[in-house]
Amino acid sequence: MAISIAKGLCPDSTPVVMYDNPTINEVYQNSGVEFVKLTISNVRRFHNSGAIFLCHHRKTTTILKIISHTLFFNKLRIIHVAHNTFDTLKNFTFLPKHVIAVSKTVKRNLVEFFKIPQQNVTVIYNGIEDRFDSSKSRIPNNNDIKILFIGRVDPVKRQLLFVDKTQGKINPRIKIYFAGIGSDYKALQQKIQESDQYIALGLIDIRREIYNYDYVCLFSEKEGLPLSLIEGCMFGKPLLTNDIPSSLEINHNGYNGYVGKSWPEIIDMINSLTNIDSNKYELLSKHGREFFKHEFDYNVMIEKYRKYIEDLGSKIDSTANTKTSTAFSNKQ
Repeated sequence: MAISIAKGLCPDSTPVVMYDNPTINEVYQNSGVEFVKLTISNVRRFHNSGAIFLCHHRKTTTILKIISHTLFFNKLRIIHVAHNTFDTLKNFTFLPKHVIAVSKTVKRNLVEFFKIPQQNVTVIYNGIEDRFDSSKSRIPNNNDIKILFIGRVDPVKRQLLFVDKTQGKINPRIKIYFAGIGSDYKALQQKIQESDQYIALGLIDIRREIYNYDYVCLFSEKEGLPLSLIEGCMFGKPLLTNDIPSSLEINHNGYNGYVGKSWPEIIDMINSLTNIDSNKYELLSKHGREFFKHEFDYNVMIEKYRKYIEDLGSKIDSTANTKTSTAFSNKQ
């Protein structure tokens, strides 16, 4: 997301992305940006050119805040973009006056845990380019409903717990497909290897394959802003989630999907899908698309960033500041 934002803010020039890792992941080598090592001399060079520093990781932001305080009389123009919620390292995290949160949930964490004044935090939702192809839309066959569970397979996303809580309780006409890999992936494969109702897909091209499924689900323990749910809205797929705050910012119960507050409610919610007629499904899909275009479209996001920066009286100078190993690999 950091690279995407940098490129959107600098359409007529090559954005500069500063990094503090020994190497750049090869995935990003040909991403259309110039990578520059985070050093004091480079910080000074960009600061003297009037650049701003748009930081996407709290470690990098903290480093820049220390540099600004000790060497630049607090004159560096720093905007921190918070993508996740945290409950550690409060006393070792230094954030600037200007902070963007990617969700209301993240803003609440900044205000309540990090004690950032509420007026200093602006919510700008992450946005993605609209890749929807209406010609590939489908209406579910209620005798063969396919639910796509998108996300890194790990304890936070809770795929293993989901299987434990739902196995043997889901209507056999409904199948769950797990897209993604992670620390729990092998355990997931072993757990469902005898099942024809739970299928582990591994990594797939979501934007090509999602048309083959009817719903998108996510039942995480916590999230900053779930990209998989935004993608679900973009492709007109009704959402199925639990009631964590960040998911509720995207999934509105009965409007563009359904919400279960407990495992029994989630099981009942999933089983009720066999009763959804085509008119109701199309309405859920339409609402999801409308909500995506209003809140999560890439151009909407970039315009909000541009206005935010211009309102601060800052010139957009093609400098984005991130931490490659985390803000990039976890936020694309």
